[in-house]
Amino acid sequence: MKLLMENWRHFLNENEGPEDYDAEFIAFLYSDRVNALMRDPSLNEAESLEMKAKRLGKKYGIPIALAFSLLSGGTASSLHQAYMDATGAPEQSQQMEPRASRAHLPPGYSDLTNVDAMEKAWQEMDKRLATSGDTAPVEGGYPTVDGMKSFVYIPADAMFGDDILPMSLVTADEYRAFIVDLLEEGDSGDVERLQKMVFGSTGKWLSGSDGKDFRVTDTGYPILPPEWSIAHDVLATDMEDRINNVFDYVQANPDLADAVAAEMGLQSADQIPDHLQGQLNKYSR
Repeated sequence: MKLLMENWRHFLNENEGPEDYDAEFIAFLYSDRVNALMRDPSLNEAESLEMKAKRLGKKYGIPIALAFSLLSGGTASSLHQAYMDATGAPEQSQQMEPRASRAHLPPGYSDLTNVDAMEKAWQEMDKRLATSGDTAPVEGGYPTVDGMKSFVYIPADAMFGDDILPMSLVTADEYRAFIVDLLEEGDSGDVERLQKMVFGSTGKWLSGSDGKDFRVTDTGYPILPPEWSIAHDVLATDMEDRINNVFDYVQANPDLADAVAAEMGLQSADQIPDHLQGQLNKYSR
């Protein structure tokens, strides 16, 4: 985990525009109150087991059958362990760090230097970008000689689990497992940094080489690395679930709505629905 966090500091462009990250709301969303809501099974009592399994599978990228097993009392000790079992990813987060030896990379990568391995991985990602690329769901852009250009990205669902990611040289499944693990077990500082990097105005991860900030398309649009896409997918799903749980909690406990509104910095409980919907629009995919 330490090496991946250090790599994030390399990706991050600390001088990108004004801050648009809603620190107060996200601090509330990851507060003790909402953390408790996320552990409260009664919030979704009316939801069918099938729907719960589908939500669980989507959130953690695990097979629906495994999600059914978990919800019906399966033997997996945690969602994190279930994900590891399902994907074959390493059990310990420190094993998800960028590989120290090229010998552990797949065939076609193991005999390459770091720079050449990154370029090979980018060439594969360029194919995904050509077929599935889109404008990235982030604010702002990047200044070029042709004016401000919007960021483009490869959606997480356009990647295969065994794709090698160019900036970290781990597979997409391994990187997803790392982000899931960080949200489940990481300290508050790591989680806050992840949120700022994905959703804040500084959330533009450098993807370039040879002194360039970003890799660019043929038409000059800067590309966010696929690591960002995966981090965004995992975090957006988690935040969607938290926002929806807060809304369900307020509806079920109207006598506590004013207290929840105050924690969010609102003047009254009447503002909660519009506020939560606005945040959902801002942070969802």
